[in-house]
Order: sequence, then structure tokens, then C-alpha cells
Amino acid sequence: MAAVVCIHVGPFKDQSPVLSAAIDQGCRFAVPFFFIASGYLFTRKVMGGADLGATTRRFLRRILAIFLAWSAVYLVAPGYTLIAEHGLGDGLLRNLRGNVIDAVTHPVHSLLVGTAPHLWFLPSLMMGIAILAAVIARGRERWLLPSAVALYLVGLLGGSYQATPVGFSLHTQSIHGPFFSTLFVAIGWWLARHDVRTTVGVALAVAAGGLFLHFAEVGLLYRLYRVPLDLHNYVVGTIPFAIGTMLLALARPGLGAASPLPAIGRLALGIYVAHPLIRHSPIMWIGPRYLPEMAWQCVAPLLVYALALLLTFALSRVPRLRPLVQ
Repeated sequence: MAAVVCIHVGPFKDQSPVLSAAIDQGCRFAVPFFFIASGYLFTRKVMGGADLGATTRRFLRRILAIFLAWSAVYLVAPGYTLIAEHGLGDGLLRNLRGNVIDAVTHPVHSLLVGTAPHLWFLPSLMMGIAILAAVIARGRERWLLPSAVALYLVGLLGGSYQATPVGFSLHTQSIHGPFFSTLFVAIGWWLARHDVRTTVGVALAVAAGGLFLHFAEVGLLYRLYRVPLDLHNYVVGTIPFAIGTMLLALARPGLGAASPLPAIGRLALGIYVAHPLIRHSPIMWIGPRYLPEMAWQCVAPLLVYALALLLTFALSRVPRLRPLVQ
């Protein structure tokens, strides 16, 4: 979750674009890891005897409720909405009006993203889990990974590889929808179904190999086709990069058990949906006045994470709001 926050804060973007891009791409295991972990935990629950249909409906209702609730928040929250990105201004009423116009004008996009750019993760996760559940229900598991790989390739050719001779436009960002989430959810299913366990060394080797491949692809795409270094959400190397991270978690399941980390982990989804409120709040204007610029670039992601954690914890203490952050 800290890696996701770091991506969105974008430290050193103005001071050193290359360093900023390196940090950005080095954190790109995070969202795929969440997809894999979701597929893994969902599958383990079903394998443990939980009813597939009931488990799927409960999962989808929960994520949908969070998506709708936070879309309502960002419908009026100034500073970080889709219409703010298009320069339509801040302010509650202007944001509300602009988002309503945007939803009417681009209904499919609104369904895939909501009212804030980072909320795309929730519909994408829902689609990945729904596809997994449908495949299991129909006994077509053998088609899951091939179909997920095909979707991933479409996402790559319509995303990071769009500028290459084999690329094409999807007329939307390829991260929206099931193109990438399905494969990572399917990987989580496969890891759970086969009860995969490795050593820490093997897990680190897989992650390091994925990281190297990820950076090699990003570098080549920039050198050959001038694709911006920080544009990439997923490339081929992202797959082993995220798998290695998940294998590390499986290799050391008790890591941090005696620390506050498990309690913080339960708030990860809340931190995800809420942290842009901190990132784009007046609080972030204060730091640069009192800290050297380079020091502030190091502190800013930590501060956003810490304050988002406090906000999420406060919301979790309200019984009616707890399901929206935990």
C-alpha cells in the first residue's frame, strides 16, 4: 500500500524525472500483488467449503458498495477528480456539475473508473473475481489462464506497447476493465489451488528477475519508441515481479505477526480509496515551506501514507462507515 501511495505522490517528478520514473516503476508490483492476493484468498475460501455463489455475491457487493460510496465522495471533493484533471476547476458545486456531465457524456468510462482516477481498481477487481467465479462454476478452469493471458496481451498492445508496430488503440486506458486484473486474479487462483510454497531465496529471485525484465522493457520502449518512462502500469516483466512478491508473502506467512502490521494491513483498502484526499489537501502545501525541496520529496509519500492511515482508522471506528474502509 505504501508503494501505491508512492506512485500517486510521484516524488522527485520535477527535480529528477529519471529518478522519479525509476521509483514509480519500481513500485509497480503493488497493484498486481493485490489482484493476486485477492484471487488467492477468494480461492482458499471456496476450497475451504464456502459456497461459490454466496462468496462471490458477498465479495462483489462489498467492493461495489465501497466503489459507489467513494465515487460519491469524489463527486464533490475538490482537487482530485476526473474533471479536475481536465482543468474544469475546483469547488464542490463545480466538481459536482462537472462529474455529472462527465458521467452522462462518458457512461462506460464512469462505470469503469467512477469519479476519481484511482477508483478504477475496484471495478477491475470485481470483473476479475467475477470471471474467476464464472469459470469455476462452469468447470472450465483449464481455459482460465489461456483466456487471461489473451486479455493481458490485448491490454499490453493497447497500453504500453501501443506505440509499437503491433500496437493499437482501445479508445480507453487498458488498465480499465478486465485486461490485466483477470490474469493476476487467475495467478492467485492457481497458487491457491496448487498450494504453492517456495523458499525466500526463490521468491526473491523471481521478483528480482521480474523487476529486471520490467525495467528492461520500459527502457527499450523509451529508446525505440519514445514511450515515457513513467507511463507504464503493466509490461511483461510485471508478471514475475508481482508473482515473486506474492511468493515471498507465502514463504514467510508469519512475518510481522507480532507487530502492528497486521492491524494496518486490514486498513489497506481504506488507505487506498482515501489517500488522494490527503495528497490533494492543503496539508501538502505546508511542508515545502519548512523543508528543503529534496527532503520534502522524501517525506511527502510517508506523510500522505501516515495521514491516510489515521483517517482510515478514524473512519473504521464508526460502525456504519467501517465496511467502507475495512
